[in-house]
Amino acid sequence: MKIDKNAGSARDLKPIQSEINPNQVEQRDARAPARTDSVSPELRSRADAAQRESETRRARFEDIRSRVQDGSYRVDREHVARSLVSDLEGFIRANTKR
Repeated sequence: MKIDKNAGSARDLKPIQSEINPNQVEQRDARAPARTDSVSPELRSRADAAQRESETRRARFEDIRSRVQDGSYRVDREHVARSLVSDLEGFIRANTKR
């Protein structure tokens, strides 16, 4: 039977965890302050837009989830079917050699 020398157990980790000095961790964090001033305005704007979009999607998801849970959310099956057919047609067009 082969023994993996790199495999560890919880017992192996305890001495390592006890060797960590919390003061060293805090010092390391203090030495590397956030460099927000070096970010370009364009990149910051794109990041802000992505954050807003993410929050909007999350809010929409939460709204739909709550409506599904209380039974007030209805699915328009015809719309879903048309959307699926449209997506499938686009996929076929994109992947068919002419």
